Amino acid sequence: MYFCNDGEHVVFATALRILESIPSVRKVLHLAGFADLVHFGTELGNRSPYLGIKRLRAGEMLVVGERETKTSFYWKWDDLQESSESPDRLAQTGADVVAESVSVRTGTIRSTTSMLTGGLDSRVIVTLLRERGIDVRSINFSIAGSQDQTFARQFAELSGTQHEERPSPPGTSYPDMSALLVKHLRSGDENHLKNPGRLVWHGFDGSFTLGYVHVLPQIVSLLRDNRTRDAAESYLRHKRIVWPRSTKAHYAARFGALAKEAIESGFSDSHFPDPGRRFYHFHFSQEARALMRGHFEDIDLSRIEYLTPFYDMKLIEFMHSVPIEYAFNHDFYMKVVSNYPESMLSLPWQTYPGHQPCPLPIPRELEGRTQWEKGRVGAAARFRSKLSNQRGWEILTAGEFPHEIISRLQFSFAYLVQFLLSKDYTYATKMIGLLQRHLAIAGGHLDDPI
Repeated sequence: MYFCNDGEHVVFATALRILESIPSVRKVLHLAGFADLVHFGTELGNRSPYLGIKRLRAGEMLVVGERETKTSFYWKWDDLQESSESPDRLAQTGADVVAESVSVRTGTIRSTTSMLTGGLDSRVIVTLLRERGIDVRSINFSIAGSQDQTFARQFAELSGTQHEERPSPPGTSYPDMSALLVKHLRSGDENHLKNPGRLVWHGFDGSFTLGYVHVLPQIVSLLRDNRTRDAAESYLRHKRIVWPRSTKAHYAARFGALAKEAIESGFSDSHFPDPGRRFYHFHFSQEARALMRGHFEDIDLSRIEYLTPFYDMKLIEFMHSVPIEYAFNHDFYMKVVSNYPESMLSLPWQTYPGHQPCPLPIPRELEGRTQWEKGRVGAAARFRSKLSNQRGWEILTAGEFPHEIISRLQFSFAYLVQFLLSKDYTYATKMIGLLQRHLAIAGGHLDDPI
């Protein structure tokens, strides 16, 4: 929820683009909020990319009175206590909580639609739906010939779903599922989405909630030692946040400092009994929001509602009570899913780099063919380069160039190198395109120009 209070009116909306479109809502580019969007894929704290527009945080409520407007929290994550139960006992409880998070969303339905990837998150959901005797129509949008597509197809056959594949273009390691579903609808075949409210089950995001993906032990240790600044620097290196070389030096330094400050503030905002828990909470909160931000910003346009059991309130609350050491490297995740029918783990699945490998043999022809292997196919590199060329040309020719922050000469040179040598500067064109858009909406106004 975003809101703006100008002293006379309070304007609020669930999508930022609504406030962006209202002329009476003054927009000034907020460098810190915009930097959050670039660095983390979402805003942190109560910030937005614009001064004067704020957003409500988890458990926060806004009270508008005649004389004042104030916010307060009715609930906080750091009030939760850590469990003292054994890993095996907690894993059984976790499996029950996940099952309940699916059950409460099924109601009386007898058939439904679910995304099905080659990983375990969506496989868990489909397994629990089929256990309840629900007919499942599954769909996969992975790259053709990838582990994700192949393993999804194999599990669909095993579990008895009506399965369909709509391959994504090469180079799209993380496709926009909502956009693909909308395109699927417009193709004229709505068999997969004929259900009340256009509800679609999705495995977002068991690997974060249960698997503690990218929750690094060294950062947990630094926070436990009250070395918050060092922990922020370590996380910054892990995120590999860099600005294009065409960014003017003083702004590049400013954005780097803002990223570090945002992480430090995020680590300090919560007060768990175990300081190491701050990393899981911060990482989960911002990654989950970044993953779902695009969908919820346009949910009224796509008119697709995801059913996401791994974002269930009780499950997240439960995972905040599990000792961190139990969950490193997907260990706890695997303990949880081992409580489900053996058939679920009888076929290979795709795994995250750096986490527990699948114990089943991967067919030789599928080795390395994961959605994260961006450079494995020449067509993928050519696809990204072509897309980046299009973005670069639009930046140079459409609208006002953000010359206050970006050197037009250096960006033009980088674009020429990309065009002639087929280099992949996607990260640069994406960042600068985002800056151009928000600066245009703000009428060129910056909160604190350097």
